[in-house]
Amino acid sequence: MSHAIDIDGLRKEIFILRNVALAREFYGQEEGYPDHILSEGGYGDGFSGLLKGLLSNTIIDACVKLRIIQEYCNREELKVCEDSAVRGLVYGKVLEGSFKWTLRESFNKVIHSERVLIEFVQLPFSSAGCWDGKILLRGKQGVKHWEVELYVSDWAKAIYRYIDQIEENGLIEKLGI
Repeated sequence: MSHAIDIDGLRKEIFILRNVALAREFYGQEEGYPDHILSEGGYGDGFSGLLKGLLSNTIIDACVKLRIIQEYCNREELKVCEDSAVRGLVYGKVLEGSFKWTLRESFNKVIHSERVLIEFVQLPFSSAGCWDGKILLRGKQGVKHWEVELYVSDWAKAIYRYIDQIEENGLIEKLGI
């Protein structure tokens, strides 16, 4: 028997994560981040700390739960679910390292990151700035360094679809909860 995974709670967290990613420019326009936040990459102020904490906690929680689910499911069945979930989305990319970018690999990179960065950018036609919607993850596997960008909005959409596919294909029952 597996851990009891709160799938509905996970869906809610991913829903909020995607909304935060999609609303970032509107929030930036409303709040009008001062130039010093942009020039300092957003660090050191209360907002960027809250944002990074929300992003990190939500993404880590989702990745750990989904990796647990994956341990109880057939890899070929999961591949079908993933292929459907990521269709038409660009949810991140490998900047450094030689590995295939998959949802499973994104979970592993989140879990094993040694450095996590968020950046703030200037909004066009405005003095306001906003979070750029990406998370930069860095780490190493053995002595090999890796670096990936996670595009939060599309990643969250892929995760939502992935959960739907896992449930629709009856894989969630394999957890034995």
